[in-house]
Amino acid sequence: MTQEELGNRVGVTGQAIYRMEEGLVKHPRKLEPIASALSVRQEWLLTGSDDCANVLADDKIISDILSSLPYLTSSELREIARHVVQLANRNKSVLSELSNR
Repeated sequence: MTQEELGNRVGVTGQAIYRMEEGLVKHPRKLEPIASALSVRQEWLLTGSDDCANVLADDKIISDILSSLPYLTSSELREIARHVVQLANRNKSVLSELSNR
């Protein structure tokens, strides 16, 4: 996605996105819609920590899985449950680490 395309999605110019990326804007007002458009957390945009992006990606995966539950076999459901527990444990440690910063 180009800066111009992202800007169009969130209601700013491509130049404004460029200025944010370069750190020329200290407190961007469009941080939440930008994070949403990019499917990342605001913290990732501010810190660059991959852990934040992984948490949001995991949330999206879980959401996608839940929407398909009625079509899965019991074996597939057990496998999904195992992965959900792993993701939840990893996300807890990531969120704990972020809150300690």
